[in-house]
Amino acid sequence: MTVDINHIDPVICCAHDEMVDVVKVIPNPRNPNKHPKAQIELLARIIKAQGWRAPITVSTQSGFIVRGHGRLLAAQKLGMEKVPIDYQEYDSEASEWADLIADNRLAELATIDLMDLQSIITDLDGVIDLDYTGYVGAELDKIVADIAKHDAKFQPGNPGEHRNIEFIEDESAALDVPDADKHLFDGKEFIVVIFSGGIDSTFTLLWAATNFKDRHIYAIFSDPGVELPGAALHAWRVAEHLGVEFVLVKPAKDMFIEIVKRRGWPSTIFPWCQSEFVYKPVNDWILANLEPAVTAVMDGSRGDQVTRLSKKTKTSKSTDKRMHKYTHYHPGYDIHRDTVTAVLKKSGVPIWPGYEQGFARTACWMCPGMKGEQALAIQTHYPGLAAYVKVMEDYMGKPFAQMNDTSFKMKVEIGKRQVARKAKNEDPIKEELEMISTDHQDA
Repeated sequence: MTVDINHIDPVICCAHDEMVDVVKVIPNPRNPNKHPKAQIELLARIIKAQGWRAPITVSTQSGFIVRGHGRLLAAQKLGMEKVPIDYQEYDSEASEWADLIADNRLAELATIDLMDLQSIITDLDGVIDLDYTGYVGAELDKIVADIAKHDAKFQPGNPGEHRNIEFIEDESAALDVPDADKHLFDGKEFIVVIFSGGIDSTFTLLWAATNFKDRHIYAIFSDPGVELPGAALHAWRVAEHLGVEFVLVKPAKDMFIEIVKRRGWPSTIFPWCQSEFVYKPVNDWILANLEPAVTAVMDGSRGDQVTRLSKKTKTSKSTDKRMHKYTHYHPGYDIHRDTVTAVLKKSGVPIWPGYEQGFARTACWMCPGMKGEQALAIQTHYPGLAAYVKVMEDYMGKPFAQMNDTSFKMKVEIGKRQVARKAKNEDPIKEELEMISTDHQDA
């Protein structure tokens, strides 16, 4: 038995006849249902987090488990000494076997409405760890990819809200507080900008510093330990330039330990890495230091980045329910990207030098959602970091981008083609999926 020396027995939340020593619970030696290691690890995590929700069913005739072989294995992994047992009588040996087989088979026969599932999971994102739903990383990405393929084929209506946004192109208007939004900042003594150092969050910080010189402004930067070299220093320089207070926070966890524990790279659709390694440490700091009534929270969210999964608006709140009493605002939500860039250039605020090196974003160097050009820039300027991504791919036996089964090496090759297309004044993103498909065939 594998015992976790730091384990705490999960709360027993189900009805049961008695608690029985684990060593006295006997699996059926002919049970045809096999339980992979990954399934048991996930089940153990769910039980530990959610409590024990269903007893193990034991036959009074044979003394063997009928339902719950996987739960017994999870209990052993958790180091539990006793498990809840429900004793049931069967008319015959045949009826006991039929129940054992049907317990798994009936679940297999169920069908899932992916649209409804995606909607529910979207609502849960940021509220609980999505692993507790039984779906992890790439599985969630695949669900969304399948929905996107269906949408592309059948062209359903109801386009996303962001399609109706009138993006502001006037540079002077871009830095103004809209009259309709001024009341949001009444009584706000503190302005917090969740700051990455990229174009969009830099515009947000400039917007706050321009409009609220009489307020205490914080630029809060979360360093998850996998930021590109110099990212934190650049963020600090921007804050110094604008005369606002810089705050550096760090998560309590290590990114790569968490990746291994979760058995895969972060999902690109439901990115647990953002909630755990960026927003949680930031929100923890805000909650510990600033009262909601006198604080407004901002970030660099843009309307043209909103997907069908997102309900974000210019004033939408964090998915972290602890933050719902705070006022949230996204100044660049409806500002045209070219206007944002022009305003920043004229302001003299420091711009992240990585853009000149070919980087598209200030995102983490191990982000599976990066485009090919980003991967190429990492390979070119930080080959050691690129090499470690490949080490992790080999260690886990899983490609970098699991949704489309794309390795980091493939992304670099795509990046080379994208740069070549740019040199010809062609769309660098066009036909990227075809590139991935070709790379798979070549591999």
